[in-house]
Amino acid sequence: MKYLIFFVLSVSCFPLASAEGKGCQSNTECPTPEYTGTCPTEKFCICSAGYRLNTAKTACEKTEGKSCQSNTDCATPEYTGTCPAEKICVCSAGYHLNTAKTACEKLEGKTCASNTECPAPEYTGTCPAEKICICSAGYQLNTAKTACEI
Repeated sequence: MKYLIFFVLSVSCFPLASAEGKGCQSNTECPTPEYTGTCPTEKFCICSAGYRLNTAKTACEKTEGKSCQSNTDCATPEYTGTCPAEKICVCSAGYHLNTAKTACEKLEGKTCASNTECPAPEYTGTCPAEKICICSAGYQLNTAKTACEI
């Protein structure tokens, strides 16, 4: 006598990555400028250059800074010279985002490369990532905006 034994396996499918963003069925649901204007096969709109997925991961929002498509778009002293995946130029050391949040501008103050170049009492003793010494409490930038003074 031969017995046939069957096993029932439970199979679950899981996506390799979860889709995030604004769902779509047609190109009209992905309007520019926030989106590329197309609804790809994944059925989620793609953010245009200069936009990124918001923190809730439900829509694209304008990114702060200068948008770029290639490294040449960021090839000025204000920027690092590279166009990262986010498609927004990165400010160089000694520069920061302007108040309109559209471009990098030179920071005012004494530039530095190391903590020793920002001595007390005029400065806090640290050279931050922006590479501009920070005035200590009670000190402010001079009228030339090159050093701290009382």
